[in-house]
Amino acid sequence: MISGIGTYQNWLSYSFKRMKVLLTLLLLTATAARAQQVAVLKYEELQERVKQHDKGTLVVNFWATWCVPCIEEMPLLMKMNEKYKDSPAFKMLLVSLDSKDTLERLPDFLKKHQVKAEVVLLDDNKRMNEWIPDMDEKWQGNLPVTFVYHKGEKVAFIDGEATEDQLESIAGKYVKPLK
Repeated sequence: MISGIGTYQNWLSYSFKRMKVLLTLLLLTATAARAQQVAVLKYEELQERVKQHDKGTLVVNFWATWCVPCIEEMPLLMKMNEKYKDSPAFKMLLVSLDSKDTLERLPDFLKKHQVKAEVVLLDDNKRMNEWIPDMDEKWQGNLPVTFVYHKGEKVAFIDGEATEDQLESIAGKYVKPLK
């Protein structure tokens, strides 16, 4: 009988170890699933997204992970996004101009910098000379740059790093926080 108890204890110990491994895998899978997904778009697809948001205010910011002013501006954008995110009339879209081969590192960067807005990667750098002036004739291609659309119309163009006053002034005209 005693050998049966030992076998049962071994089986129980083995079962608990297997369960711990399964739970660890489940938690890792859930964590990976929460990592922000980044869609890769061409310019026409980006334009379509901008056109689809015609009932409220859309903030579109062009940035890159290698751009120091972009990274410095990110907390202000996230503060704005946090303030207005629950309003159905507000959306923020961050457009990364990083190369497509950096796509796998982008979610870690977004997590590190606590980016909660939607992020897309614009994989159309070869046609920059076409789509940059299409976005705005005044835009010379520098980063960061922010466009604000209200009901489908461009209402603001911020060339360079935005200030909190600029962002609040623009947002205050078009969208009110629900909190």
